[in-house]
Amino acid sequence: MKSTQIIRVTPPHLPANTDPSDVVLSQVFNANLASQEASGTADAAVSVERTLHGLRPGPQSEPHMFALIAREPGETEDYLDVPAQSDDRNFDYLGYLTVTLPLRENTDTAEVAVTLDAGLAPLPGEELSPEAVKALRRLYQLAADVAREHGRGTLQAGLMTSPSIGVDGDPRVRLMRELGFELAYQGGEYLVELGELPAAPLPEGIAATAFEGVSPPEPLVDGFLELLRIASTDVPHGSLRAEPANWSRERLAEVAAHSARLGSQLVNVVLFDAYGPVGFSYASRHPGSNPAVAEQDLTVIHPRARRQGLGTAIKAILWRELRARHPEVKRVCTFVSDDNAAMRAINAKLGATLTAIETVWQKRV
Repeated sequence: MKSTQIIRVTPPHLPANTDPSDVVLSQVFNANLASQEASGTADAAVSVERTLHGLRPGPQSEPHMFALIAREPGETEDYLDVPAQSDDRNFDYLGYLTVTLPLRENTDTAEVAVTLDAGLAPLPGEELSPEAVKALRRLYQLAADVAREHGRGTLQAGLMTSPSIGVDGDPRVRLMRELGFELAYQGGEYLVELGELPAAPLPEGIAATAFEGVSPPEPLVDGFLELLRIASTDVPHGSLRAEPANWSRERLAEVAAHSARLGSQLVNVVLFDAYGPVGFSYASRHPGSNPAVAEQDLTVIHPRARRQGLGTAIKAILWRELRARHPEVKRVCTFVSDDNAAMRAINAKLGATLTAIETVWQKRV
């Protein structure tokens, strides 16, 4: 009878996000397979390059990756540590765990992502096998152990579910509740075809500027940082434990350097009036990802400038700018909380289609 063992994946050691080890390739394949089965599209697939970059400790977070493997009777070799790069050893994988520790805010939190290997993962609507339940229990217990080891008292674990079965039809949800997790956030992944975009007139006194990278033009930086601070608490995030983000010029420079190392392409739009920035939205493209798809993660409007149609306008302006700079982009994948009624209405107006349900489950440990 086979036994199981946890292996720890050590951070990338090469300068470039290349030469992934077999364990990283397997995790990426299975995570993308699960995402595609939930959403019906591969547009939100995460590349190997992006995954390797995400395993590098940075100024914002500290990642830890593990895999659960099956062992043959009599095997004695110790596989405790496996490097993220340049290791071709193939194991009998059962599942994968990534625990990300925020370093600036929410330092009591551990963010958890668990993926079953394809051999154990159920299709949408199917029940979990006893072997899958056992693997998930082991991985979530490991997540709690890692959190406690690093002084974290809250687990936040994400799931992606097909709209065809809904949250209550997902067998993993029943297990999460058995393990003591509570639903803290629900939102959607949406896909927008960049066809004919609506007109985006701006009110008198408000203008738009577009830029690439992370930092806006110098005269807008301080107001831009204020928008980021507003977004950290103002954008609906359910009942997730969250703290305001303390954005500074130094922090912005750190994020810019970390992003440049990955080689992502960011297209941003800032709206501003005579007093400074009043709106911000951005889209990103990452190495190794589908070149026809961009991601949009954040749109924020300053409270003093709301109820003027700026949310719709800034998205339309951004998508036009994205298409002009990167004509190969045909679709945008965007994410929004179910509690954000205003942004959901904007997305609907722009033709967004729900592709998957995203939930985050929270537990004290």
